[in-house]
Amino acid sequence: MKTKFTFLLCFVIVVFGFSQTTTLDKKIPVDKLQEDFDILRKNLEVAHPDLYLYTPKEQLDAAFDEIRASIKAPMRSIDFLKTINPLLKLIGNGHTDFVPSTDFFTYFRNEAVLFPFRVYWDEGELYIYRNLSEDKNIPLKTIIKRINGEDTKQLFAELTDYITRDGYNTSLPEATVMNRFYRCYAFYKGFPSTFELDIVEPNGEEKTITVKALQKKVLDSNLKERYGPLKKNFYQSDEPALKLTIDGDIATLTIKTFAADFARKMKKQKFKPFLNDAFQKIEQANVKHLIIDLRDNGGGDPKPTIELFSHLYDKPFTFYKNVYTITKKLPTPEYYENSKLDQFILKIALKKRGDVYVGNVIAKTQGMAGLKPSKPSKTVFGGDVYVLTNPYSFSATGEMSAIIKQYNRATFIGEEAGGNPNQNTSGMMPVMTLPHSKNRVVMSLIAFKMNVDFENTGRGVIPDHIVRRSIDDLLERKDRVMEFTLEKIRASN
Repeated sequence: MKTKFTFLLCFVIVVFGFSQTTTLDKKIPVDKLQEDFDILRKNLEVAHPDLYLYTPKEQLDAAFDEIRASIKAPMRSIDFLKTINPLLKLIGNGHTDFVPSTDFFTYFRNEAVLFPFRVYWDEGELYIYRNLSEDKNIPLKTIIKRINGEDTKQLFAELTDYITRDGYNTSLPEATVMNRFYRCYAFYKGFPSTFELDIVEPNGEEKTITVKALQKKVLDSNLKERYGPLKKNFYQSDEPALKLTIDGDIATLTIKTFAADFARKMKKQKFKPFLNDAFQKIEQANVKHLIIDLRDNGGGDPKPTIELFSHLYDKPFTFYKNVYTITKKLPTPEYYENSKLDQFILKIALKKRGDVYVGNVIAKTQGMAGLKPSKPSKTVFGGDVYVLTNPYSFSATGEMSAIIKQYNRATFIGEEAGGNPNQNTSGMMPVMTLPHSKNRVVMSLIAFKMNVDFENTGRGVIPDHIVRRSIDDLLERKDRVMEFTLEKIRASN
């Protein structure tokens, strides 16, 4: 299953100094760091099926050699992670990630002091969206021009450049930095006890202020006290995975995930019966316009996306051009979590075909979908379709946008999807812990090639109408994207 794009993405952009002595300050000898690097390189080269998709082998080999040669002195684990981090952008696969050690996360959650604001990036400016500092008088919508002397435009670009992504996509890295700025800043710039800020308040007054860094538990407490109960993550909330609303001749189908097992077990919803029932209701209500809201849908499984498109297209279609891996064996299984299970699955579910391995009869009977033509459903919607996307429309949702684009079946509205519409490498994603630095590597083993004929530009689907919430929309809780879509529909009637 293609997992949801996690908030761990920020944690790969790290180089910092602790304000106190911790076990994380311990420096690792050069030979041990080089051994970790060699293990990382070997696993990427042996197991990653699209390692050279965006960076030619000769260029990537040179980058490998340059990084290894730069390891000349002992480093802390987190500094080593920062050293290898540039590989992520060269690989260009958003499912492949480098993650700090569990000790690091423990420190971050329980001891580290952090930037005391939630921010919003809008039209090249960094706005305060939530003030969690000790100074309650700092107004929302204040623009932060500099942080500890650094220009925020340059800083934001710098942080964004470290985030893993599909191809050349920038929408998801920017959203990641914006929504987890306090984390990203801490991991890249350090944990200063205070922040000197050059700001411009909403009334235009320019000031230089100093605010105190605060622990995460204090920030969470201030957020709840000042702005109400914390909104639960979808995966922890009572929010349904699938929801249909019909208003006159307009229907809105909201799909928060394509993870079938999660929807069934945690949300008590099954895709096929829900979609069958939904499109029957749409037909009975004589709906002319269907809005499919895929914003914040981080992906899931192929089958639900195929089932959805079968209600949108009245002819047979083939979802995937190819699905394969390049290995049946993890190079260093002793460093992987649950490696015995992964090794067992690779061994029994694959067969050799040329230079790659594809699913055998066992894999196909266990639900590998999309390689053969899929038939349209009994109820196919023939009206106008509008698909809403944002940077967190990732993985299987990128694939869903691909098939819709291929058959020109919808108007896209919103922001560039974070998931690539031509291909991704995901499926099995075992986690390897490097033996000396204890940094973790999320490996991606299976390549999914979409059956589309448009060029892979390395970008997500670019909407026909690019619409993004402003800082005012955010503060006023306005859904500009949905409002724009409804206005467009009304204008067409």
